[in-house]
Amino acid sequence: MTIQTEDRREITEAQEREHRELAEKIMVFARDQIMVSLRFLDRALFRMPMIPTDTVFSYGVNGREIFFNTDYVLCSFREEPNRCTRAFLHMILHYVFSHPFQYEKLDRVCWDLACDIAVEKTILDLGLADVRLADDDALRRTVKKLESYVPVLTAEKIYRFLLDNPEAIGVFEESAGMFERDDHLHWIPKRETDAGERTGDTYTTDTRTAMIGCHEADTGEEGDQAEDIDEALVGQTRDEWADVSQHAKTDLETFSKE
Repeated sequence: MTIQTEDRREITEAQEREHRELAEKIMVFARDQIMVSLRFLDRALFRMPMIPTDTVFSYGVNGREIFFNTDYVLCSFREEPNRCTRAFLHMILHYVFSHPFQYEKLDRVCWDLACDIAVEKTILDLGLADVRLADDDALRRTVKKLESYVPVLTAEKIYRFLLDNPEAIGVFEESAGMFERDDHLHWIPKRETDAGERTGDTYTTDTRTAMIGCHEADTGEEGDQAEDIDEALVGQTRDEWADVSQHAKTDLETFSKE
């Protein structure tokens, strides 16, 4: 009986390892697909290692690492292969547009919604085949409806509109699920999550089970330093992303015009 139990455990562990490795390959494939179409995003795409973890339901990013849920990646890729690529670009654009910075000072519900809408609007405008999804036509119709309230759908303008017109939040929230691709949990400053689990979340501080896809030039010897940082994640990464963001936004504008 003990032998059978151990055999089952070994099979389970082998299956979990196989699933994790497959999800890792899908994530690398998603990044490389974006790289083919948007080569000017190379510095943004390759600066963060990818870490499988159960601290996010789907995906998440903190400016230093990209987190992904293995089961979610496999299920979403099976249903629609472009979903992972779409989510990857969605997360990268959050940092290109500096959305996570000073997150602790904003109304998170409004800012989360504003940022997701702005990023998805940008992705639709880019018109890339590798990130196209089956429900994009419905998404465009929703965007057009939202533009009747905010003609220019940048995160800042949407956020300001929501704060100034709280009665209109319901109109935007009805469509929130269409724009969500990632969990913004890791935008929250580290000092708020240092204690381990937070009420209502499954966040734990020890998520470094593996690191995939990081460009060698970006890793250096900082692996042991990350766990000792006490500053807010926002403060750590803003300066590091400033130059990347500036160049990427300029190139995105040029690409969109072309």
